[in-house]
Formats: sequence, C-alpha cells, structure tokens
Amino acid sequence: MKFTKVRKDYALISIAVMVFALSSAFSLFKINVASVTLSDEYPLAVWTISQLETEHRELIHRLELYSVGEANKDAVLESFDILWNRADIVLQGYEAHFARQSLGATEITQQLLNTLIQFDERMQALPDIGNKQITQDVYDALVAFSEPLHVMNIRSFHERDTVYGLDALTDTLSAASAAFFGLIMSGLLLVVMLVRQFRTSHHNANHDAMTGLANRRFFMEHLNQLIFQAERYDQRFAVYLIDLDGFKPINDMHGHMFGDKVLTVFGHSLLQSLRKSDLAARLGGDEFAAIQYPVRSPSEIPALTERLRRGLVESIPNGCSAVSVEHSVGVAIYPEDGRNAEQLLHAADMRMYAEKTQSKRLAKAQAAPQSIGV
Repeated sequence: MKFTKVRKDYALISIAVMVFALSSAFSLFKINVASVTLSDEYPLAVWTISQLETEHRELIHRLELYSVGEANKDAVLESFDILWNRADIVLQGYEAHFARQSLGATEITQQLLNTLIQFDERMQALPDIGNKQITQDVYDALVAFSEPLHVMNIRSFHERDTVYGLDALTDTLSAASAAFFGLIMSGLLLVVMLVRQFRTSHHNANHDAMTGLANRRFFMEHLNQLIFQAERYDQRFAVYLIDLDGFKPINDMHGHMFGDKVLTVFGHSLLQSLRKSDLAARLGGDEFAAIQYPVRSPSEIPALTERLRRGLVESIPNGCSAVSVEHSVGVAIYPEDGRNAEQLLHAADMRMYAEKTQSKRLAKAQAAPQSIGV
C-alpha cells in the first residue's frame, strides 16, 4: 500500500508538470506564429499599397503626356493594365491579406477597380495619338483617387511603427516563455528521473536479483492481498511450493556458477509454465513458489499442476553433457487448505515433502538389486 501511494504521488506530480509544460509550449508556439505572421505579412501589405499608389500616379502622368501628344496609346494601355493588376492583388492576393483586414484597403481599391472597368472599352479604343478632350473624363475620374490612395499609403507606414512595437514585445514574450518552458521541462525531466529511479528501486526491492522472479517479501504481500480479495469475492486460488531435489550435490560437483545457472534457467521455466495472471517467486536458496489465480474449482488443480510440471526444465546442458534437474511440488488450495498465509504455506510444504520422500523411496527401490525366484 505504501508503494502504491508513492506511485500515485509521482503520477500526480508528473501529470501536473506535463500540463504546465504543454501549455507553455502551446503558448510559445502561438506567440511565434503571431510574430512570424506579422513579420511576413505586414511588409508585403505595405508594399502592395505603395505599388498601387505608384502605378496610379504613373497612369495619370501618362494620360497627361498622351493628351499633349507626347505618349502613344500603347504606353497608356500598359500603365492602365498594370494598375488594374495592382488593384486585383490588393483585393485578392495573399500578400495583401493584412492590408485588407487591418488597413481598410478593400473599399477604396474596389472603387478604383470599378472605375477602371467602366473605362476599359474606352481605353482600348483610344487612337494612337490623343488629345486632352479624348481622355479628360478618364483623367478626372482617376485623379479623384489620388488623395484617398495617398492617405492609405501614409497610414500603412504609420501602422508599421505599431507593428514593430508588437514585434519587440513578441520577442520579449518569446524569450520569457522560452526560459519558463525550459524551467518546466527541467522540472519534468527531474520528475521522470525520480520516477525511473523509484521504479528501479521498487523492482529491486521486490524481485530476486539472480532469477528476476518475485522475492519472498513480494510473494507474501501478494499472497495476503489475494487472500483478502478471494475472501471478499468468494474465489479460489492455488499456492505451489517447488523445491529442487539434489541441488547441493550439483553445486558441489559442478561449481557455484553452474548452480546459479540452474537456478536461473529453472526460474525462467517456472515463469513460462504459468499464466499471465499467475505469480512466480524464488523464496530463497533452491526453493521456489507460485500462485495460480483464479482457480474456478478444486477439480481444475490437477490440470494446472500438470501444466506446471510439464513446463519445468528437467535437464540443463553443461559442456558436452546434461545435468538432470529434479524437483518436488506441493500445492494448497484456498480456502479448502487454509484461510491465511501460514496455513496455506504449511499445507503446501507438507505435500511437497511428502512427494520428496516418496521420490526418494522410489529411487532407492529402483536402485536395490532385484531377486529372481526359481
């Protein structure tokens, strides 16, 4: 229960720090997007407004030259088409998006474009050499836009100072957000390291270093928890004690390194012979244990026991030969054989030693010389 509470505390801290980190990252991202948008769109908007006024002035100038015979029709139409194109860019182009939304360029530019459309046929029909009377009404209509376009152009440059101020503020906020984000990420990294260290320490405290199986301490905690759960929900489970037969002679004959290998391989085979819901443990020395949970009825135990026996390793290679590994198994069922850990382990222990004794008697009987009757 204590470890569970600590895990929950670490989880809550991790979630809190992660939320702060993600919110900071999102805020920094939005600030950067706004800054990039201002930096990219505003200069283009100022340029499109400036070009519109410039081309408007150029068309008026060429009309003046045309009216006195110093410019031909092609020069006037070229300037007319360029101004038309500039008006289209302001009204529809991506580069003028900011100009349309923030500088109020849509209305005046649309009026200018409507005027160009109105005089389009007239302009296409101009003679090569003109005079003042031919283009006077076109000239007057276009001159009327000179002041509004100039005011809009000046306003775009005034707005630039405000935007540059916003850029400076954005840079400051970005730097502050980056520093705060770095602090949050450092905290998150620290929490992750603490959680990993806790998990490592918790695993080492509850598992056998050699075999990786649960140790006696964790086995007993798990057993007591299952007793409480099985009693509450009227369930059954089986407790197994498994002891290696003749392990000391193996150690003495083949050395401790091979003895450690025997324990490791046997422990792995025990784990593989169980279901995912079961638990395998090394209680110490050559003594192992297992818990099969749940068990629906006592009649299920023989099949589960047989599955466990078939999965346990029977021999382990050692050089050119193989060393036989024998074992004895004792099983106890909750609640038939006991309602607490001590009773269950005692029942399993008695059955394990009964099997061990029977195996020794059988081995002696097989080794004794056989008499032949005449």
